[in-house]
Amino acid sequence: MGSQERVTRTLLSCGVVAGPFFLLIFAIQGFARSEFKFSHTEPSMLSLGPWGWVQIANFVIGGVLIVAGAFGMRRVLRASKGRFWGPLLLGVFGFAR
Repeated sequence: MGSQERVTRTLLSCGVVAGPFFLLIFAIQGFARSEFKFSHTEPSMLSLGPWGWVQIANFVIGGVLIVAGAFGMRRVLRASKGRFWGPLLLGVFGFAR
């Protein structure tokens, strides 16, 4: 496997890991904070309080992983029809997160 293939595989792996990583950190925080109710409270509410930095970092890291996945997708879809819009929309989603 060449260097370019390894980079592409790593970027795509970042995109795959983004969702489960975010959910794992979110769930750990939700269970650790007694005032948080999964059925009534938004995940962004975990960014308040003394441990809020953990959820803020979770949002930032999740977004960076999604953007990295979008770059990997762009590398894979070079010659296909969705080479522009798919990675672009995924990258915008990751950046807006």
